[in-house]
Amino acid sequence: MKNIKKFLKNQKGFSLVELIIVIAILLIIAGIAAPNLIRNVESSRKSTDVSNARTIANAIGTAIANNGLDEYSGAIGSSNSFDFESGANNLADDAIEYLQNAPTIQWGHSGADREDEFHVTVDSDGTITIESGTLEVYPNPANVYTN
Repeated sequence: MKNIKKFLKNQKGFSLVELIIVIAILLIIAGIAAPNLIRNVESSRKSTDVSNARTIANAIGTAIANNGLDEYSGAIGSSNSFDFESGANNLADDAIEYLQNAPTIQWGHSGADREDEFHVTVDSDGTITIESGTLEVYPNPANVYTN
């Protein structure tokens, strides 16, 4: 027992230099990992937007298939595009019924084209186009969504 006490008594902590070296190494590792993490999060948000747009298009297509284009004449046509949110029009409301909620844009790109809701256009032939600001997300995502 005396040997253990003597051993512990002679032990010293880490020196300040050793602690600084360890902290510096950790900072270097964090500096290398952070850009990759940020890039992965951004890529994930872009993928989520494309997936959400596809889900919205499917819900709108289902509403149109169940009720017919005539039911939504006020929401059809390029001049009648709308933000996909509750209360936008009867097509959006019916489509949202097929979803748990109205998906919002996840990718926080900056600029004048930044919006929070997807912008939907349904042409008279039933073709659905979904945009985030001026960037098309569905059916042909803009290059920024695929890079």
